[in-house]
Amino acid sequence: MLEHIEDDFSVLRKLYQSVPPGCRIVFLVPFNPKLYSRFDRELGHRRRYGKAELEDKMRAAGLKVECQFYFNKAGVFAWWLGNNLFQQRAVASWQLRLYNLLTPLFRALDRYLPTEGLSTVVVASKSATA
Repeated sequence: MLEHIEDDFSVLRKLYQSVPPGCRIVFLVPFNPKLYSRFDRELGHRRRYGKAELEDKMRAAGLKVECQFYFNKAGVFAWWLGNNLFQQRAVASWQLRLYNLLTPLFRALDRYLPTEGLSTVVVASKSATA
């Protein structure tokens, strides 16, 4: 939900202050600012994150970035096509059914595709000595 908040850095800072030392926090956010579209705005997204932007904000808030990985790599083309090229404002029911049908294939492809994904997961932590 970090992508829905205007002042995301303040939220990261407050998270850092409120969690105990040694705590891990897992973030799932939309990835790739180039894919930001009207549909993102309709969903309430204020941004899609870039790798450096997200990691830099987390470090500045005091968090240690342990790892970041991407998923739904196969969905990048469909997202760009539907939302950037065709200016889609909603996901049609047939698209959801097709996506659900193809999800096992997408999961298998994710590990082999050399691209970044539609979303990213970041695991960050507060130092045990903080």
